[in-house]
Amino acid sequence: MLSFTYQFSNASDEVYLAYSVPYTYSHLMQSIDEFKSTQMDLYNSDNAVLDVQTLCKSLSGLTIPILTITDF
Repeated sequence: MLSFTYQFSNASDEVYLAYSVPYTYSHLMQSIDEFKSTQMDLYNSDNAVLDVQTLCKSLSGLTIPILTITDF
């Protein structure tokens, strides 16, 4: 069971939430690390197009990441 609350910071924003199980958790984390390493210049800049944060922890204690992909 997954439960969370999302507060919209701007009424005019479009927010999409999705759920899928395309591959294992370890593959997901490896993919995120690859995204960050291939985009390292953008990831560390003020104009980052990829931001990775923690959404929550699973019941088993795994970190559930949230990826924000944007174009400033």
